[in-house]
Amino acid sequence: MSLYFGTEVYLLAQGLNFGVGFLVVMVLFALIFKVLPDANVQWKGVWSGAFFTAILFTIGKFLLSYYFATANPTSAFGTAGTIILVMMWINYTCMLLFFGAEFTKIYSEEKGFAIKPSKHAKWSAEKRYTQALEQIQANDRDAQSI
Repeated sequence: MSLYFGTEVYLLAQGLNFGVGFLVVMVLFALIFKVLPDANVQWKGVWSGAFFTAILFTIGKFLLSYYFATANPTSAFGTAGTIILVMMWINYTCMLLFFGAEFTKIYSEEKGFAIKPSKHAKWSAEKRYTQALEQIQANDRDAQSI
C-alpha cells in the first residue's frame, strides 16, 4: 500500500485501524460492564473502566501478534509454544475482564457514582448471612448500652 499511496497514507491507515479497533474494543467492554451486572451502573464509571480494560487488552493483543510475527510455528517447540500461548491469552483475557469490572466498581465508588442493585437482583447466601450477623451484633451493642 505504501508503494502506491506513500508512507504518509500507510501510517494514516495504520493509525486509523488502531483507533477504530481500540474504540470498538472499548465500546464492547463498556457494554459488558453496563449490561451484564445485575446492578445499575452509571455510564461515567463504565467508560473509565472500559478505557482502562481496553488499554490492557490492546497491550496483550500487540504482545500476542508480536510473538506470532517472530515465532517459528513449524518447529516442535513452536507449535507447543503457540498452543500454550493461546491458552495463556484466553486466561489473560478472562482475568482482564474480571479486573476491569472490579476497577469499574472501585472507580465508581471512589468518584461517588452510585451502583445500586437492580429491582430483580437477589442477594447471595453469604451476603444475607453477613447482613444478619451485622444486625445481631448491632442488637447486642444496643442491649449492652442499656
